Amino acid sequence: MTSQKGIPQSVIDEIRERADIVSVVSDHVILKRSGANFSGLCPFHNEKSPSFSVHPVKRIFHCFGCGVGGDVFGFLMRIQNLSFPAALEKVATQVGIDLAPYRGKGSDIDFVRAHDLLREARKFFRRQLGGAPAARDYLAKRGLTAATLEEFQIGWAADDWRLLSQHLRQAGYSEEEMTAYGLARKGKESGVYDYFRARVVFPIEDDYGKPVGFGGRVLGDGQPKYLNSPESALYAKGRLLFNLHRASKAVPAEGPDAGTLLLVEGYMDAIGLYQHGFRNVVATLGTALTESQVKKLAKFAKRLVFAYDPDQAGVKATLRALPLLESSGLSLSMLQLPAGIDPDEYVRTEGAEAMRERVTNGQPVEAFLFEATRDRHPNWRTPDGKRAALRDMIHVFRLLPSPLSQQNFIERVADAFGISEELVRKSMSNVPEREAAMSAAVAATRPAVLSPLVQAERTLVHCYMSEISAYRKAEDELRVAEFKDPYCKRILQLLGELGQESGDVSGALISVCEDEELRRFITAELMVRPPMAEGGLGETLADCSRELRKYRLEARKRELQRLVASDGAGDEVLREFKQVTEELQSLLKSLDGAMSSLPQAR
Repeated sequence: MTSQKGIPQSVIDEIRERADIVSVVSDHVILKRSGANFSGLCPFHNEKSPSFSVHPVKRIFHCFGCGVGGDVFGFLMRIQNLSFPAALEKVATQVGIDLAPYRGKGSDIDFVRAHDLLREARKFFRRQLGGAPAARDYLAKRGLTAATLEEFQIGWAADDWRLLSQHLRQAGYSEEEMTAYGLARKGKESGVYDYFRARVVFPIEDDYGKPVGFGGRVLGDGQPKYLNSPESALYAKGRLLFNLHRASKAVPAEGPDAGTLLLVEGYMDAIGLYQHGFRNVVATLGTALTESQVKKLAKFAKRLVFAYDPDQAGVKATLRALPLLESSGLSLSMLQLPAGIDPDEYVRTEGAEAMRERVTNGQPVEAFLFEATRDRHPNWRTPDGKRAALRDMIHVFRLLPSPLSQQNFIERVADAFGISEELVRKSMSNVPEREAAMSAAVAATRPAVLSPLVQAERTLVHCYMSEISAYRKAEDELRVAEFKDPYCKRILQLLGELGQESGDVSGALISVCEDEELRRFITAELMVRPPMAEGGLGETLADCSRELRKYRLEARKRELQRLVASDGAGDEVLREFKQVTEELQSLLKSLDGAMSSLPQAR
């Protein structure tokens, strides 16, 4: 089977298998582990309790509140308003699968041409900087040398509504391409206008150094101060890290900072530190650290040093990152700088050696969180101030991901406030939990009672989705028209259209399913059913098949009984009635035997 302009379904399945759906969703939703799944607040409807769930093994998402569900492609299509080909191409690029051999002339996206478009824009911005004395003066005051400007290809977007778009049109690019990659926007009446205007422009590259977008810094008091490219098929800020393609090659292999990467909050800090010899520096792009970014960092480093401000936003960003770092194996320290001084300013005024000493001797994360939380309460030494500070610290404590980090935090609180560790621990732990929302949401979506027949049909279909070879063996004898559950009927019809002969096809089924209601049903079923036990498929199939056969025999027996009772039954009807009755008795006897072989309750 092929799909999407000649791309084989097997290739689509491989892209889905390689994709980390938890990482993709984490770019848009704060997820927390909940058993085998991850849960969070649904991005597709307003809710206060999390009913949105992601299953990392089955590679699906489902909201038990609004019913939306699907795979990694479906999530991107909804959250970024992409077509299926655009979502497919985006995920394929992320997982390293080249779709060029399958791409026909009608493809929605040509990534080679897209990168060329952005390179052309980058060259244009770079040339414009030469005629922008105010921008050059700003960059000089920030201490950036000509070599650094060239290294990072920093440029200028003129205060003109159509200068770049006119240039790109002359270079052979369409207005659709300019808007697709964040260089222009459509006007209210006709044509397009430039997205970046009157800004110093910083090119943003992917992990391989290819341009994917831009960041613009306004001069003066304009708003917003920083403006990044909008999300596109190339630019996903939750998956990118500024300067990673350089920093990944510059992680120290030995010495006190061996295996260290420095993480800052903006590209100006990253560029300033890079210029002063800290080549192992990366920056986020206006988002909190995501699981996707952590996984990338963990490929190159063993230790992260955060340069976050000790304010409420810095504390929140650090707390969000801790669970991700805990599972990645990366250790974390905090860069401790004087209040109100950012890394770029500090390295320019104090020098590289002073900065290097602070990087090497990073502050423990528990100390950073404690001090930042305490300092939000200037009167923390008074009884009322102490109580208020402790209330905030309970919140911080509950978000710490490991017993060791919790113990370190308790020790600091006890020492600073003159309270015994036992009392602090009791105060921190005695907080009511609110964990029932998800289970309640799950229960609310399932029917109160399903007949044994429908249960059997749904379990049977679930088995076939888990291993389609089982369906292939039974395909000719299933009698799909006799299934009572309408969802099962439609799924079986779709299974018959798939080209796969073996393996789990639940992901492929979601991709080819164009019925939104049916797709919601499939993801809900997959989410709430436990994984098939190893070796248990055959037994489950046999149980379901016996239940279906029993129901059909009983239904046929009732029909034949009516005919016999009407005195209109001939010899053929009587023979069939006898045969069905005997077959049903034999089946019921085998079912009783299977039940009696089970261990009995004592």
